Amino acid sequence: MLLTANHCGENATEADYDRWVFAFNYESESCEDPLLEPDYQTITGASLLSRSRDDETEDSDFKLLRLNQEVPQHFRPFFNGWNRENTATESGSVIHHPDGDIKKVSTYTASPVSTTYGGGGENPNAPYWRVVWTETENGHGVTEGGSSGAPLFDDNGLIIGALTGGLASCDSPLAPDYFGKFSFSWDKNGTVVDEQLAPWLDPDQTGVMRLSGMGFDPEELTAFFSSEERALVIGQEAVFSNFSSGNIIDYKWYFEGGLPEQSELKNPGYIQYQKAGSFDVRLIVSNELNSDTLILENYINVSNNIYPNPSKSGFTIDFGNSFPDAPQLNLYDLQGRPVGFFASREENKILITPVSIKSGIHLLSVITEDTVVVYKVLLIE
Repeated sequence: MLLTANHCGENATEADYDRWVFAFNYESESCEDPLLEPDYQTITGASLLSRSRDDETEDSDFKLLRLNQEVPQHFRPFFNGWNRENTATESGSVIHHPDGDIKKVSTYTASPVSTTYGGGGENPNAPYWRVVWTETENGHGVTEGGSSGAPLFDDNGLIIGALTGGLASCDSPLAPDYFGKFSFSWDKNGTVVDEQLAPWLDPDQTGVMRLSGMGFDPEELTAFFSSEERALVIGQEAVFSNFSSGNIIDYKWYFEGGLPEQSELKNPGYIQYQKAGSFDVRLIVSNELNSDTLILENYINVSNNIYPNPSKSGFTIDFGNSFPDAPQLNLYDLQGRPVGFFASREENKILITPVSIKSGIHLLSVITEDTVVVYKVLLIE
């Protein structure tokens, strides 16, 4: 995927996007432009995934495209990571192509200010970062026309914005530029998927706040995985797909609440969850020189299995193979009034029978040492 600004071709059609040309490695080994045009590679065609609306006073300026083909490995691509936290570090940079020139880098050493486009006052909920560039030993970086859509990086090399415009120029190097916030573009421009980044960059809704960049350097190790099965009931299994990259020798998986709890296999197979709760999954990949760790917090969510629901007589809670110590059960009607019931245990199950059946939705809470789970259950006469 490629992140840019919506005002770059804001009226482009589907056919236009299909003809756009994307250049790779258009750069020089030094700060000075080379005498001869450098070699570079291209890919043609993309499709529009999402973009901001045209109101720069209310929305951040972004556009997300999907390239029509995979980036070939021999391009040596690096896929930038991102940070969707609404914070900025004290230093960072922008990588851009001013006036269509080869790649340039501008640097900031004062933390960007959260503000409106063209504004000067600070507003933490505003959709833009205001940035002033710093003079370095290689000169004073600025931006120009053609730089639009360029990524703003924090000091960890993660994208926090995309360039909309500003006043910075070679004649006004201390004038500010404005970047549409990545955090704002994430989910605050609108309520539909084609106005947000979130549905496309975190389709599994993992809740990850930062994602490291990934390249094809085999010495750069990246731990990454996913599972299609994330909402389980007790006794069900999840299968984890390993998408880690690099010259990896060792894999170490840690499955909180799972069986087995650990694995050293590249693909660990089926992991069974036998108690309710929200559980982290951690993967460490390593070789003799490097390692990388990915932790997805509360990635697997397991609920008690309760049935039948609705019911004319009562309910059964199945705790799987691990019965909790002294579980506390409470049954209420929708007005919060306690409802009396009898409870009996059969193996790792609890049978709940209300004293009197009154039709309607009730709330059944199950409190254990580790979790509190509240179910909606329907009683029918």
